[in-house]
Amino acid sequence: MVPLNQEPGEPVGNLDQLMAVAAAMEEQAVRLYQTLAATMDRRGAASVAAVFRRLAAMERDHVGEVDRWSRSVTGRPATATAAAAAEIWQRVAVPTADEAASDRLSPYRALSIAVRLEERAFAFYTYLMMMAPAAGPVRHHAESLARQELEHAALLRIERRQAYRAEHAARPLAGLPQLDDPTALAALAAAGLSQVSARVAGLARRLAADGCDPDGCDPDGAAVLQQIAGRLADQAGQQAVRAGGTAVAPADLPPLEQLLAGPATGAPLADALQMLERLYDSFEALAGRTAAEPVMVAAQAVAESLLAELSLVRERLE
Repeated sequence: MVPLNQEPGEPVGNLDQLMAVAAAMEEQAVRLYQTLAATMDRRGAASVAAVFRRLAAMERDHVGEVDRWSRSVTGRPATATAAAAAEIWQRVAVPTADEAASDRLSPYRALSIAVRLEERAFAFYTYLMMMAPAAGPVRHHAESLARQELEHAALLRIERRQAYRAEHAARPLAGLPQLDDPTALAALAAAGLSQVSARVAGLARRLAADGCDPDGCDPDGAAVLQQIAGRLADQAGQQAVRAGGTAVAPADLPPLEQLLAGPATGAPLADALQMLERLYDSFEALAGRTAAEPVMVAAQAVAESLLAELSLVRERLE
């Protein structure tokens, strides 16, 4: 099952609560898909923008459907309060509003965000279903909502595969092959995260010593990079454990130097951003190419953790 940011702390005990949860999630999804559509329009990706508009319309229909459903089974409208929406979205959401609106967001990345969102919504409703009384109406309706989210995820995966082929036909990632062994994926992740951690730590030291880089002075930038390096090192250690104690990239993959290569800008923050983006691209590509679901989930998890670090570096550069 796709992991949530947090599992639901308490079971949803009645239909009023379930309908409020559903209304909050559907309304937030409408706003997210509208933002992603606008972002894809700015990038000139009209076909992907159309997909997000279609999904926004579907979610908007679901808002009305949840309300009608609530009135029919409880006699009351589904009320999605701001507090309920914030609570649910904290547990389920993948992107921030800034990430969804970023002009750096490619169609493939945008669709990956949407896939993970729908998968987590499915996981959330499934948790609620399992926590509800076996014979009660909450379980039945949570199961129906989970099924709808799964259908959305299936649609998005098809679109994501098409976007992947279109992007990587024009920008191949150093001949990165299909990888279907979870242990090999963990070894590659351990090696990649370890190397990037060491490089980012070096950039942090350089920025701390210089005080400024060509883009200007940022007294907190070095500390941010050092914290990122520490988290990457921790993740590298966890991946090495999954790989049986090894952090050596599989022999049939391109050298990590090749995967992470790029022209240095001379600016520590920009160089850190470039390395993180290359590693992110590599794991998104591995997730898109594999035929093994455990490898896809693991590669997406690595990419997702890198996306959070990318956002921190971008904030320092803006």
